[in-house]
Amino acid sequence: MNLDKIYEVRKNFIVIGLTGRTGAGCSNVTEILEKKFEENDFPKPLSHKDQEHPDDAKYNIAYNYLESNHIPFTVIKYQNILAFFTLKEGYEKIDNFLSSNPKISNLKGVLEEIKGEIDEFHNKIKNLNIITKEESDLKKLNSCFFGSEFLSISKKLHEKLSEKSKVTRHLFLQIVSNNLRQVGNPFDSGDTSDPENVYFIAKFTNLLIKSCREKARDTDNICRIVIDSLRNSLEMNFFKQRYSAFYMISVSRSETVRVEKIRKFFGDDTDIIIGYDNDEHAGSPGEFYKQDVSNCIQKADIHLYNIKEEQAKTESELIGLRIISFKHQIVSYLSLIMQPGIITPSPQERCMQMAYTAKYNSGCISRQVGASITDSNYSIKALGWNNTPEGQIPCLLRNVKDLISNDNNFNPKWYSNYEQSGLSDENHKFIKTLKSVYKKPIEDEGVIKCLSGRNVPYCFKTIINSYQEGKNQVHTRSLHAEENAFLQISKYGGQGINGGFLFTTASPCELCAKKAYQLGIKIIFYIDPYPGITKEHIITCGDENKIPKMMNFYGAIGNAYHWLYEPFMTYKDELDLILGIKIKNENQSLKDDNKNLQEKLDLLGFIYDNETKSFKEKQNGQQNISNNN
Repeated sequence: MNLDKIYEVRKNFIVIGLTGRTGAGCSNVTEILEKKFEENDFPKPLSHKDQEHPDDAKYNIAYNYLESNHIPFTVIKYQNILAFFTLKEGYEKIDNFLSSNPKISNLKGVLEEIKGEIDEFHNKIKNLNIITKEESDLKKLNSCFFGSEFLSISKKLHEKLSEKSKVTRHLFLQIVSNNLRQVGNPFDSGDTSDPENVYFIAKFTNLLIKSCREKARDTDNICRIVIDSLRNSLEMNFFKQRYSAFYMISVSRSETVRVEKIRKFFGDDTDIIIGYDNDEHAGSPGEFYKQDVSNCIQKADIHLYNIKEEQAKTESELIGLRIISFKHQIVSYLSLIMQPGIITPSPQERCMQMAYTAKYNSGCISRQVGASITDSNYSIKALGWNNTPEGQIPCLLRNVKDLISNDNNFNPKWYSNYEQSGLSDENHKFIKTLKSVYKKPIEDEGVIKCLSGRNVPYCFKTIINSYQEGKNQVHTRSLHAEENAFLQISKYGGQGINGGFLFTTASPCELCAKKAYQLGIKIIFYIDPYPGITKEHIITCGDENKIPKMMNFYGAIGNAYHWLYEPFMTYKDELDLILGIKIKNENQSLKDDNKNLQEKLDLLGFIYDNETKSFKEKQNGQQNISNNN
């Protein structure tokens, strides 16, 4: 029996979004996905007799499946989307924009050589419907965006900008994308930000996806798309909410290699681009239209570690752990997307999934982090999340009105003496700062309407750091997730964790890294590097045998953990249906045969006598013993 119809929902329509920091390797994934299987030079699986580890068997299974089912993905490049809206304005507006913006004014005139091509294409697309759902318009859009004419002029546009300055080109694209998400116009930042426009690019990308699906209906109905790359978490959520077939993949690589890649590409401008990259990674609180790569990474479904096979072997020997190369990872997760449950999760995925689940217990309003601690056999010994000490209430459950309303109608044990001291002293710096920030907004009728009944907590650390010199982590009310997990072991009398592993959904700060070091943690699995000096100052100092090794986590977590590893039906039942086999239970078969025989004999007037081990025949109401057994 062919079960393709059962899986066609998963196999025929797939959308993958990529995210990651500059130089991490999103483009490497795109290049792999857009090729045919045989063009990718995936590592060959080991023969059964040569397999030494369960990962070898898993890769063999995933490789064989992907070889039979891979179809090249259609690529939607984010830079092409930005080029499309740039070209839609025409040469004159582009050049005026370059002239008027001092940050990118050195690009003025660099596109003059292709002015004719820009205006020609501008005239073709200026009236193109980009908010359509009509089949004919979608086909026109598909033909235009994926056509050779646009791809050619887009390539020339980026090449001309890069020839002048790769850094300024990067900044140009950043500004255009911000403007589109802020006001819906590539060359206008506007005075205010309208949340309605934050999905401007995402909605256009969605139209491109629909246009690809429409085109697929005319052929084999298979539509597989990769978006390279998403760097705004709201755009990522847009696709998550619309498509169950959407998978957000984060790509990371070792920081040393990533910086080397940046240095090779940007040369003398490396320090400048790293500055821009750090800004994109951190995001800008309140400026929802800007890039916030860290948030995208945190919310990704699948994490890939961009490491070559030889590097993986070297690193495996260094930390005494099996590390799977980049292409091995891609083969495995593509197979799982199409055929859930074809292989089982790794121990690292299981442990990080526990940490990921634990983080939602956090009452921190800034960032939720989870951590799990295991022994060297991946047996979990403790879970932690960033939260206040037991007995105190987390920030999420407090309300700023309690301290600035002056009605004393609140529970005093939920607020520290320091916070409450301002209730009797109007000049207290903390209360003055709190009121200056919150009093006017929470009393504004328009804001109250926008709140729609939401609670209004506040971050103590942010308030106190705003008027004290320097930023200090010590002022946070919460324990860090890793710290909390360490303390759970001590609090409840658990066993030692010397030589064990720490899994964290973020990356340990300097304080938690020191604790991990002292406790003898062997390997720290993390998702996104902490923006501090943890590695340089803590994790690379001292006795080499004692230093915890930092390991980029790769694998599926969150909802994807269930989507990828929960099969549609048990594998046994699936194979039975495909092979058309049904294995008989011989004992039950004999019992059934015996029962049928007894029923037939009963109809003929015979019954079986257990005492004599013979059949009795009924004749004229009398029973005679038959010699037949």
